[in-house]
Amino acid sequence: MDKAAVIDIGSNTLRYAEGRLCLNGLKLTTKKLIRMTRLASGQQESGMLSNKPMQDSMQALLEFKDMAKEKDLPIFCYATSAVREAKNREQFLSEVFQKTGINIDVLSGDEEARLAYLGATGGRGGLIDIGGGSTQIVNDKGSISVPIGCVRGREIMLDQGDFDHQRALLEAELSKKLLPFTLPISDEYTGVGGTITTLCALHIGLTEYDGALVHGTKLTLKRIEEFIRLLSENCEYRINHPLLKQRHDVILPGAIIIAYELRLLNKDHITVSDADGMEGYLLHKLAAL
Repeated sequence: MDKAAVIDIGSNTLRYAEGRLCLNGLKLTTKKLIRMTRLASGQQESGMLSNKPMQDSMQALLEFKDMAKEKDLPIFCYATSAVREAKNREQFLSEVFQKTGINIDVLSGDEEARLAYLGATGGRGGLIDIGGGSTQIVNDKGSISVPIGCVRGREIMLDQGDFDHQRALLEAELSKKLLPFTLPISDEYTGVGGTITTLCALHIGLTEYDGALVHGTKLTLKRIEEFIRLLSENCEYRINHPLLKQRHDVILPGAIIIAYELRLLNKDHITVSDADGMEGYLLHKLAAL
């Protein structure tokens, strides 16, 4: 077997793509399809996956299953922090299997980090991966994973006074989670995840996302801070920009997270990658067959 479909069940989105092994590793043969389900919504307080996000995710999985079935492709499906940390994860996994027949591979934080690193960098340099529910920092010697991403960042900031106070609360939580670790240090870092790729798309002036244009672009800390100021002061821009229709309420906490981590790592820029854990996971599964 050298072709398959891959599904990423994230804290903010479910994503689908198809790919095949080739001489240089893995090639995706479709664009990544995205369905915004906010699976981690409300989990910060309850520790549980809520019913509506679970049902929205189920519908997306059924849709993706039909796409793979049309081409007679096997499906490799994995889940990250929202499912990994949910008190009711077994209920969700069981219900998904009963209704779709899809087995979900729940990745540990370290597995999530290493597969994103493989997919985005091929094992070179460092990586920062900001998801909906967690953030990973990786190099070739080790990785750390902490349970704060753009969705959980939003829940930390929500209704907590003015923006400066909200940012201070999120950065305090990041400090609490990150500072006890020895950081994986590299000369250069690649960035993946919807926050980083969307900020990059805004930076180069796109109104419709194009991964080929985003891939390999450098995004500076100065530019990220400019976006933080714009996004915090201009609600109309944040709500109405075509790229932010489904991300307008989580892009700001995500931007704060990447800015904080770049300062922590003493870096003034990051190179953006459209390839990420989806490529790494599918390559890992196909290569093992």
